[in-house]
Amino acid sequence: MAPGVVRAMQAIDYPRDRLQVIIVIEDDDMETAAVLARMRLPRFIEVMVAPPGHPKTKPRACNIALRRARGELVVVFDAEDRLHPGQLREAAARFAAGPRELACLQAPLRIDPDRRFIPAQFGLEYAVQFEVMLPALARLGLPFPLGGTSNHFQTGVLRGVGGWDAFNVTEDADLGFRLAARGWRMGMLSAPTFEPAPTALVDWLPQRTRWVKGHMQSFGVHSRRFWRQPFGFNAALLATLGLSSLSVLLHGPAAAWVLATMLSGWMAGVPLPIAAQDLALLLSGWAVTAACGAAGLRNAGLPLRLRDFALAPLYWPMLSMAAVHAVRQLITAPYHWDKTRHSPVQAEARVDVPSPQRVSAGKWTARNPRWRTRPSSCEPPPGVITPSSTAATDASWSATASTRS
Repeated sequence: MAPGVVRAMQAIDYPRDRLQVIIVIEDDDMETAAVLARMRLPRFIEVMVAPPGHPKTKPRACNIALRRARGELVVVFDAEDRLHPGQLREAAARFAAGPRELACLQAPLRIDPDRRFIPAQFGLEYAVQFEVMLPALARLGLPFPLGGTSNHFQTGVLRGVGGWDAFNVTEDADLGFRLAARGWRMGMLSAPTFEPAPTALVDWLPQRTRWVKGHMQSFGVHSRRFWRQPFGFNAALLATLGLSSLSVLLHGPAAAWVLATMLSGWMAGVPLPIAAQDLALLLSGWAVTAACGAAGLRNAGLPLRLRDFALAPLYWPMLSMAAVHAVRQLITAPYHWDKTRHSPVQAEARVDVPSPQRVSAGKWTARNPRWRTRPSSCEPPPGVITPSSTAATDASWSATASTRS
């Protein structure tokens, strides 16, 4: 995966004299270290080995890299990411033109199109989260849980709040609410980052277990002063971390109840065992989710397939499996980090694939040959700063790419 990381960093469209890239690897990752040692790295890319210590988590490695960061702005990427080349320019321009209290900008994360069941559902989830939910919270000025990658920060602000919580396995979700609790604001970018999805249950389950466990951790931390926190903060906390943690615990039992009710009713000769109002509630819940998913996929330029929406109710109970593992780990191993296995070929092969939004001087060019959208050229959408402005290159950046994700 190391060559893919280097290629992705080299593809960044930003002045090299104002760019510092730190690739962080674990002290026991001898294979990655050996591959990087054989490569001729550009001068702006450096490799840092995280010293032995506890806990062995991504946020701990990021905190170590943060001490070495020289840029006014800092961003975190995962090893498997392929970011839009103009993402740093857009973020720098937004920070320069935005209010002083703007501390963080989150790039939308998009999943590579894949028709297989788990990747397709994974992509649907990401579309709802990063194209619908988070932009809505940002427009309302409410806090939200950051994604695990492509978070752009003011370096001074990040250091001021203590960096990442090394003991939280979803340090991104925690940091978003920690920034908001101290009066800082967050926003969303338009230039995306592309990621591959887990393709098999053996890869999906540990990752989702960690996410659910981390959301439970973060909700517990930020609800300790619930009655003394602003209403908007609590509403966002409940809507994103609280209800999501509860729903993943209930999906499986609810599905089992529906299935048992249907089977027992049919065996007893009842044509519609579920009450009409209960059935209407189930269908309306699915319809709302499908509408959000369709809007998110459309915004991301991803294909809409009816099959993916129809199969979503089969995917939701799988979340309860992860929730059970998360509760067990929360009790027995709260700081254990389940590392997700990613395909090196997948991560390296698509670094140079054109992204949906490509910014050139004075024009906003939208093109996406992978998803069969017609090339078009237009003025920047309202609220989008063209990153060809001088402000987009005035800031110095430190980009951290972590191999633990």
